[in-house]
Amino acid sequence: MRMMKRKLDEEHAEVQIPIPAMLDVVFQLLAYFIMNFHPASVAEGQMDMFLPATSQAKAQDVKDVDPFAMSTTEVEPPAEVTVKVESHIGGLGKITIFEKEQRTEVPDIKALREELKKLHAQVDRANIKIEADGTLKYAFLIEVMDACLAAKFHSVGFAPPPDLTRR
Repeated sequence: MRMMKRKLDEEHAEVQIPIPAMLDVVFQLLAYFIMNFHPASVAEGQMDMFLPATSQAKAQDVKDVDPFAMSTTEVEPPAEVTVKVESHIGGLGKITIFEKEQRTEVPDIKALREELKKLHAQVDRANIKIEADGTLKYAFLIEVMDACLAAKFHSVGFAPPPDLTRR
């Protein structure tokens, strides 16, 4: 019996975990990530955006609501400047700028940026809306938004896609 007790005591050895060494590694990793962290600049990605406003519901019951019916009244005033972007197989097609009675077609994003800069000098703090086809890929929509931001338009909104309002 004594022999068994001694054998059990010998087999039950404790494992030592080097806590100070592990803490050193953790603090080195923490210092590495803190020193290599570079937050985005303040101007990057700041743009006031507004979506098309919704009108008040006129149906008395939820069952009477037609989700595909378009509103007949204009909910919000039209924007001073509208950029209409037509899609060609998901990419950029025709780009047209509407400002009051004036209509200007531009061939590409670079020309859009230059035309919007000229326009911003005339209208200053105008709201701008982007009316893009529903089939336009988001990457091209972001390019149009970036062109508006580069032209110093900071309040950019979206009009309903024209191909969805034709239903």
